[in-house]
Amino acid sequence: MYIWSSSTGDPIVYWFFYLLLLTVLTYCGWGIGNNPEKKIGKYARIAIIVFGLIEGLRWLRGPDYWHYYQDLATCFKAPECTPEPELLYSLWINLFYSLRLHPTFGFIFYSSLLMGAYVLLFKRQPQAALWGLPVFVLLMGHTAENIVRQTFATSFLMLAYYYYAEDKRKKMWLSLACVPLIHISGLYGVALFILFVQERIPLKWPWLFVALYCFGYFFWEPDWFEGLADFLGTLNIGETSKASYLENADRWFTQEGSIVNVLGTKAAVASRLYVTISFLTDACIVYFGFLVCKDNVKLHLVYYFAFIGLMIKTIGGDIEILSRFAYWTYWMIPVVIGLIVAKANVIRNKRIKIFILSVFAIRFIFYGLIRIIGTAPYAGCGFIWDK
Repeated sequence: MYIWSSSTGDPIVYWFFYLLLLTVLTYCGWGIGNNPEKKIGKYARIAIIVFGLIEGLRWLRGPDYWHYYQDLATCFKAPECTPEPELLYSLWINLFYSLRLHPTFGFIFYSSLLMGAYVLLFKRQPQAALWGLPVFVLLMGHTAENIVRQTFATSFLMLAYYYYAEDKRKKMWLSLACVPLIHISGLYGVALFILFVQERIPLKWPWLFVALYCFGYFFWEPDWFEGLADFLGTLNIGETSKASYLENADRWFTQEGSIVNVLGTKAAVASRLYVTISFLTDACIVYFGFLVCKDNVKLHLVYYFAFIGLMIKTIGGDIEILSRFAYWTYWMIPVVIGLIVAKANVIRNKRIKIFILSVFAIRFIFYGLIRIIGTAPYAGCGFIWDK
């Protein structure tokens, strides 16, 4: 059995490919936003191929990687494999196993499908791709590398939004049906999706969203989850692999389930400047994201998903199980960021426009990239040749 480690692989090789990926996605985002629709496919294919290969070839890229590798390699015959797999995921693994391909091809497929579905989100809003594509990697890349099956299911949630935006309802429902058949917790994301699509909840009162975010940021205490944990611990869903989440709710839904405790690492102390910039970034997403999404009913779901994901991350901190729930909607945040930059004309004050761009640049280009160049991610720098 292979164990992931921060010392796996060569940081120089890792950063070469990581910077290459960001450069290619920035180029593709520019191409998608500045070319006629008939040429978008060219840049989409480049993004899919490069992202699929670089991410798909990553080795031991997180705690969950090895058992998903074993799923592909043994078709659930190894001890480390996924217990009680969902129907569609089981069918997929059996199909892949019958092809006698190396598991790496499975991970390339997962990554290619994710980027393919994500790029489609920009078909109706192509100018948002310039920031939306690279920020997706900067903000969510390491999470997507680890939670493989959830990311696989999330690809179909992205496809559902694409079909919703294109008014292809049958394909939208089919995509939604695939999500929980790959990962059962996807019912959460599907339920939210259906709620906002069917009820068409309008976007009103931007300051209400700002107030909710500020309450979560300044006043919410993680200890308040203990009541929820006590309640979940009383539920009984029988003898299933999912029952342990309820039986151990006091661990999963409280600070005991912090990713720091799960990984056995020390918590990093963020600087005051970083904390300030992060708060301003989120505040810009909440308020100005509202402004750029409110007049297009198809973008209401984009905003609600981004806001819910942001709120869960804000009140949940680094509690692992809550971070995983946040991921079902958090992937819309790079889309909202791209929309804010692309539709900056709704902001009449030039100084505010410059302020927003400066905050985003500091948060994602400086803190999200420049400041960490050369460091190894928590799961290491490995590629398949480091096996």
